[in-house]
Amino acid sequence: MNEKLEKLQTWFDSLSKREQWLTGITAVVAVVVIWHTFLYSSWVAKNTENRTQIDSLTQRINALQTGIDGMNLVLKQDPDKETKDRVAVLNTQIANLDQELSDSSSDLISPREMAHVLEDVLKQNENLALLRLQSGQAIPLYEEGGEPGSDQKDQSKASDEEVMEDLGPLAYRHPLKVEFQGGYEQAVEYLKALENLPWQFFWHGIELKADDYPRVNIQLEVYTLSLEPGWIGG
Repeated sequence: MNEKLEKLQTWFDSLSKREQWLTGITAVVAVVVIWHTFLYSSWVAKNTENRTQIDSLTQRINALQTGIDGMNLVLKQDPDKETKDRVAVLNTQIANLDQELSDSSSDLISPREMAHVLEDVLKQNENLALLRLQSGQAIPLYEEGGEPGSDQKDQSKASDEEVMEDLGPLAYRHPLKVEFQGGYEQAVEYLKALENLPWQFFWHGIELKADDYPRVNIQLEVYTLSLEPGWIGG
């Protein structure tokens, strides 16, 4: 390495002053060109890319900050008075309906007892055979009705129904299906015995098939109401 430098120095010293000056300028220009081509240009491109990313992130941050400021402004405002008033009215209506339902359902048979009672009454008649006793899922009940009116009233009613659903059902409907087979007269006696029970329940439907008369197949659907969900059997 030192030998090469010495040869280069000897060669340079052998040049005239003018040639030495031109050679030095050429070397400086070559260094500048190499630096600009391989180092400076790459640095400028990278710096431009970084600045573009910074500008993009700054815009996104500003947009998010604007959204946050808007949400904070909304949170500081009072809730909609009309909605609060409607909820208060509905709460009062629900309380009144709950009391009415509680008073009117005092004579209703409980969901848990209904299946047992209907089965026990059926077993008292030896000429009747129980084929199926199936309890259905409790169905929540909400307030129905309302006077027809303008679109604004319809929208208000729809909002009220949504609030009612959020507040919960007023009561639960507990269905029960009973299928049995036997003589026609005995089946009629069974239905009359159900009507004479000290408890009350609702008749939903009855289907009679007499393919093998006087023996008949009867499917009976009844239901009762309660303030709590729960399985009919037990």
